[in-house]
Amino acid sequence: MQRLTFETGALLPEDLMSTTQQRKRGHKLATILEDSRKLMQRDGYAAFTLRKAAAEAGVPLGTLQHYFPTREVLLKTVIHQTLKQFNDEYHLIARSGGGAADRLTQLISKILTEVRDTETRLFMLEVAALANHEDFATEALAECYQDYIGIFANLVAEINPHLSKKESHIRAVLIVSQLEGLLVVLNSGNVSPSIDGQALDHAVHVVVNSLSTAGN
Repeated sequence: MQRLTFETGALLPEDLMSTTQQRKRGHKLATILEDSRKLMQRDGYAAFTLRKAAAEAGVPLGTLQHYFPTREVLLKTVIHQTLKQFNDEYHLIARSGGGAADRLTQLISKILTEVRDTETRLFMLEVAALANHEDFATEALAECYQDYIGIFANLVAEINPHLSKKESHIRAVLIVSQLEGLLVVLNSGNVSPSIDGQALDHAVHVVVNSLSTAGN
């Protein structure tokens, strides 16, 4: 997973970002979140503690607790900010120039690249596992997926305007389910090494294209 640039504006009010001291504070917050994400994907959510997060970020425990007083607050912020950045990138592609079908192809290619990234898979699988046990993670993941699915639903509706809003949404759910399913399958090692990556990508594009263009 590439290093994510956490939006300090989302962590501190804009009027508190005007001084050098506050900008440094924003940078420190972003560093804590980035290193906490790495800790979660490496050691798993069950082993995640504030003390370990502080050590990972190289800050005193008291400093970390000043910003994130509980494990829940820190994990919720990490999940929300990370998934938001993914979705922000997807929105940019979905709203870029060109036809809707081309934009959908670009979006699928982007996501397939991320699905193949080991660190991304580990993080997303940890989030999904945590969401089975903690309400705050369930809520953060649900909010992310609502936005994520909406991106695809809008593109499907643009490609296939004769579909009802409900049908466009259902097809978007199926597209997202296919992509998210690859996270699990690729991580399990059940995909044969003999399967050509380009062939797999092509097959995914064929399925997505079929879902987006087929009539009622």
